[in-house]
Amino acid sequence: MGFFPANAVGDDVELYADASRQKVLTTFRFLRQQAESRMDSPIGCLADCGGQPAVESAAGLYRRVAVTAGIGVDELVKKLKRTTTIHAIMTEALADRLAEAFAEYLHKRVRLEWGTGGRRT
Repeated sequence: MGFFPANAVGDDVELYADASRQKVLTTFRFLRQQAESRMDSPIGCLADCGGQPAVESAAGLYRRVAVTAGIGVDELVKKLKRTTTIHAIMTEALADRLAEAFAEYLHKRVRLEWGTGGRRT
């Protein structure tokens, strides 16, 4: 997990190495909504939520692979289903709960680093 200086640039969001915003780490490219609006409202894009270059903004990111109960759990569950259903169900349930617990732990760390004192917001 990490917090990165970020800015919207058109329909994209750039993440920077530090607060000087001189070195772009990566660029996330987003699409504007493709459906026509029935009202006179603007057609939205996720980049619209990011700060413009003159405004300090930040993005918080998690690595998708960070929340896992173990590589190979799916294969183990398939193997267990061939012999005993209850062990397969318990293995899958335990893996799900461990992954959820780790996600909650990461959320707490983010809240602490963001300065909300670990409280849910």
